Amino acid sequence: MAFNVVHEHEQLTNFIVALVAVPITIIVVTLRVLASVRQRKGVGLENWFAVLALLAFLVYASIDLWIICMLNGRPVRQLDVFANDLNTIIAIYKAAYIVNVAAPLNQTFAKLCLLVLYHRLFQINRWFVRWVYAVGGAQITWCIAVICFRLFLCSPVRESWNPFTKGKCLDSQIVLAWGDSINSLLDFIMVGMAIWVVVGLRVKRAAKMRISFLFALGGFAGVIGIIKIGEAWGTIGTHIRNSTWNMAQQATSIVCCCVPIYNNLLSALKGKGREVERHLEEPWSPPMSRNRAHRESEEFEENWLPMDGSSQRALMWDGHTKGFMQKDGSRIAVRHSLKTMRGQ
Repeated sequence: MAFNVVHEHEQLTNFIVALVAVPITIIVVTLRVLASVRQRKGVGLENWFAVLALLAFLVYASIDLWIICMLNGRPVRQLDVFANDLNTIIAIYKAAYIVNVAAPLNQTFAKLCLLVLYHRLFQINRWFVRWVYAVGGAQITWCIAVICFRLFLCSPVRESWNPFTKGKCLDSQIVLAWGDSINSLLDFIMVGMAIWVVVGLRVKRAAKMRISFLFALGGFAGVIGIIKIGEAWGTIGTHIRNSTWNMAQQATSIVCCCVPIYNNLLSALKGKGREVERHLEEPWSPPMSRNRAHRESEEFEENWLPMDGSSQRALMWDGHTKGFMQKDGSRIAVRHSLKTMRGQ
């Protein structure tokens, strides 16, 4: 049989997107896991979520490629051109039915991966942690709702994979619109959360911009979701355009949850944490001169982080006692903060 996919532009686009996205996502997730193992952190929950997001995407892409090969250049809206093969048509619809589950799982695992990273880096901020749990709960709720809607879209359910069964179905276009709108909104909220907490870091402006850019990459998945609604509206079930945008969105989400750790994410955070620990391990020495102490204090403060600005518990570094002190002079534990900054 001739390979006729190249003669149908939508199927060809879909085929190319799948062939490009699959190896890229495998590479970025592999690099993410290797980077974590190399830093002696183990695999960790973040990486497991990234791997699960990748597996969901690979299931989606594999089924999508199989459907493309089965269509072989024949438009979806003209399935009757081979209506004599009822089993083939039902097989294609069953494959599409399974794909409906893979997409929301990918989006959820990718977001949970980033949320776990947020929690690890900024857990000292209690308000931020509450937002992390709230967004995570909303994402999981969204995933369950979308899967239920897609699995029980038709009554009887078998009409979802057998177009020759008589029954009633919800409007797929509406399900797409509300589902992807909420998903994109959560993407934008997560970007806003990250930028908000980064702005409060006491690091150089260039470092803030670099860190903000890394986290803002997650917004691209949300943008793709909005574009997908406009492009795929009215074409679900008759075109594969929605599938193409789905793969692009899923691949982008995977890349966005992996890229932030490649350049020693938030090196200012971790570097300063190691510097503080070295100070703690040094023997006590007499107080230094006022000028020198003032210079080092300014240098440290420039790169220090407001550990819990939302609750106004301004922390300061006490160079004489080698520990964190609150403004009222009471000592607080330092080891936990150091481990937090080092991601351990």
